Amino acid sequence: MPRIFISYRRADSAMAAGRIHDRLVAVFGPENIFKDVDDIPPGEDFRIFIAKEIARTDIMLVLIGAQWLNVRDNLGSRRLTNPADYVRIEIETGLKNEHCRVVPVLLGGTSMPPAPDLPDSMQDMVFLNAPSVRDDPDFNRDVDRLIRWLRGENVEFDIQAAIDEFYPLYRARRWGSALELLNKIRQSGRAPNVFNVEVYEQTIRQEMAREEAERQQQEKQDKARIEYRAIRIMAQHEEIEQVWECWQIYCKTYDYDPDGFGKKLAQKLEEKRIAERRDREYNALLEQVTQNADPETLQRVLSQFRQQFGDYDPEQLAAVIAEQIAVRQSTERQRQEQEREQEYGFLFVRLAQRDDLAKLQILWKAFQERYGVEYDPDGFANRLAEAERIRAQQLFLDQRQTAYDRVWQAVKSDPRNARQLMADFAQTYADFDPDRLSEIITAKILELQEAEHQREQEAFERFRADEYVKVRALAERDQRKKADKALLSFQKKYPDYDPDGIGEWLAQPPPQEPESATPDQVIPRERKAPLRRGGLVISAVVVVFGVVALGLVFALDLLGGNQDGSKSPPRVSPTRLAATPTNDIIIIPTSTLTATEFIVVIPPTLESDVSPMPTLTWTPTMSAADIENLEADVSPMPTLTWTPTMSAADIENTVQALVATRNAIETSTAVRGLTLTAAAELAQLTGTLAPARNTDWTPIIQTMDGLPYVYVPAGCFMMGSENGDDERPVHEVCLDAFWIGQTEITNVQYGSEGNFSGANRPRENVTWFEARDFCESQGARLPTEAEWEYAARGPESWMYPWRSEFVADNVVYSGNSGGQTAEVGSKPGGTSWVGALDMSGNVWEWLSSIYRWYPYSLTDGREGIEDIDSGRALRGGSFVNSATDDFRSANRNAILPTDGGNGIGFRCAHDAEG
Repeated sequence: MPRIFISYRRADSAMAAGRIHDRLVAVFGPENIFKDVDDIPPGEDFRIFIAKEIARTDIMLVLIGAQWLNVRDNLGSRRLTNPADYVRIEIETGLKNEHCRVVPVLLGGTSMPPAPDLPDSMQDMVFLNAPSVRDDPDFNRDVDRLIRWLRGENVEFDIQAAIDEFYPLYRARRWGSALELLNKIRQSGRAPNVFNVEVYEQTIRQEMAREEAERQQQEKQDKARIEYRAIRIMAQHEEIEQVWECWQIYCKTYDYDPDGFGKKLAQKLEEKRIAERRDREYNALLEQVTQNADPETLQRVLSQFRQQFGDYDPEQLAAVIAEQIAVRQSTERQRQEQEREQEYGFLFVRLAQRDDLAKLQILWKAFQERYGVEYDPDGFANRLAEAERIRAQQLFLDQRQTAYDRVWQAVKSDPRNARQLMADFAQTYADFDPDRLSEIITAKILELQEAEHQREQEAFERFRADEYVKVRALAERDQRKKADKALLSFQKKYPDYDPDGIGEWLAQPPPQEPESATPDQVIPRERKAPLRRGGLVISAVVVVFGVVALGLVFALDLLGGNQDGSKSPPRVSPTRLAATPTNDIIIIPTSTLTATEFIVVIPPTLESDVSPMPTLTWTPTMSAADIENLEADVSPMPTLTWTPTMSAADIENTVQALVATRNAIETSTAVRGLTLTAAAELAQLTGTLAPARNTDWTPIIQTMDGLPYVYVPAGCFMMGSENGDDERPVHEVCLDAFWIGQTEITNVQYGSEGNFSGANRPRENVTWFEARDFCESQGARLPTEAEWEYAARGPESWMYPWRSEFVADNVVYSGNSGGQTAEVGSKPGGTSWVGALDMSGNVWEWLSSIYRWYPYSLTDGREGIEDIDSGRALRGGSFVNSATDDFRSANRNAILPTDGGNGIGFRCAHDAEG
């Protein structure tokens, strides 16, 4: 059996490497297959270990994927350019080993990288025969072909040995022997595609032709040396123009010029020509000066002449021209001074005539730019500034009066608006209020407020009287219970208002009691009684409260009918608890009022361990007609009879508790809208943290935007493990509550299929960007690494979602997948503690986090969405993986966000308040 070394990049081909590794292990045995992620012991210098391993390796498979060449490090450099890169070290070591055959394997249709893009030490790999392993459905067929080749099947001609023999001959430039061996390789018909016989043969013949050309070139150079020496001798005796003509003829045949003679000869010829042109131009300038041409024009011409020929001026033309210019400038200066005085006087005239000050400012600025800011003999600038100050002061007074008049107008129409206008006016024009507008505005607003208060008081008294008339109407119709309830509600809004004494009338006992109740059995009724705490009283309250609920259900079931005439008991809408704990005893019924669906919530401050408890029975005081008209909030109170095992001293307190219980029932039935189960409602609304044990949590499931989510309570867990370098250190992470998808996003939810059809199969073959955009379109997001791991492991930090032992039946993996995904939720044994399915296996899941080292921090930039190049984290393993380590909840993986495959999907998450 050959010993095979697998070289790959995790960021490029980790998934394909795992699949190829598994296939090779099945054929050649694990002892003959080396894969660094599995076989390098901790603490070993991987360079030394890999060199030892390659020394006893027969074949090195170099897996090249789409990103193999361009994978970059944290600084943005290509990793292959780093001499310490482990993939580069592996390939360089394999190419140097005479006993190791390096075989490039092109994955997924990738082509061989160009030789110039590789380091010099790796460029020989480009010319090696490279088999291809394509993606599914061709993957297994291509791997089978690779295995047959590795086993040496169907080998007729050792083409590789012939190629190995060819390269030394080629490098030694033994062209005859190399051409002969190339002819044998061509005749075998087995030359690999990357070993192009025709190209090598053409290259050899070109090299042979080049060597012949070099020989002929050497002969030509020998002739050139002879003629070169002849021209050098000629330059010592002939005119430079004649030597230059001979040199031009020489250059047409030869390019031999070791001493730079041609450059020197051209420089001398150019210097001679420049001197001739200089003399011609100087003589022309001298003639113009003699003829009294424009001196400024002559000065420009002289300046240009000096830029070309330096300070050459034998006739001192510069001094003559300068003198002519000085005379002209003196005349021009006198003319400008006269113009300046005339314009300055003109400005004074316009200022005296009260001309537009803005125009004068513009004219004065233009005057200073033309004649300089220092010229102002008569102080025009100060006079102009004084005129501007007087004009600005008058403008200020006009604006102030205009604003003041605007406030006066507002006082007449809207005093409240006038107050704000006056405040704004005072900020700009402080202490200016000649007409005492502030006092006038305040007086008018007081008048308005008094009138509004009078109107509100009259409306309040009318509304209170109308409400009181409704209560009095109930009392006049002798509907005592409804009137009692209405009066209680009325007095909460309007305390101490009862002009007709309805409260005193209701406090009197009814004319007669029901026949079924004896004086000892009837419990006195009171509208209000304080809830007493402590000892036996609290135990009695809890028990009585539970029995009242059960009795109420039983009475409604036997006697009642709904308002529509049906015989089913009237519905009592569910109750929602307040998120903050109180000291009230509260009953929570579910949507159907049954005895088994009541929950009694007892505040911690009211707990009691009093024993024994009282035994209670009850009988309703309502008639059948009353039950038919029973309101949804169950306002009638049943009368209880009971046989206590408590002491007589506690009976009086129990009566007080009954009244409080009635109030609790009325409160609990007044709120609508509970849709979850009672246990889920308690967990969600009381704001409890996650329990200390995973098994103590009851999953909460809710549908949002058509997708099922499970509730993950706020809590802490130990993130990471000691099983991998990228999982250390183990550290505590605390999270707020959130929702996470119950399942991976399916084909039907996504709206299209990936590589595997089926409505309920996970949607795979998506990039990170596609997963992110889908969740955002649902008003959700991708979960973070910390959220995903917490939802999978829980506060006890289990190794797998179902505890800490691997169970194959809980996972869709290579051992049971048949090479394809399964429907979500097909492995219920793998459900996590919060009710999430398939968190191990089926498909890897994209997360929002950038793949970085631990410890995890939400604020270190790893959750940045603006980074579109860094690798993003994957979790959970997939149907193509076989190692149990891949399915641990703490196991981490990552690829580039632009990549995707048939083993990569995702699920969404929601913030708790969302």
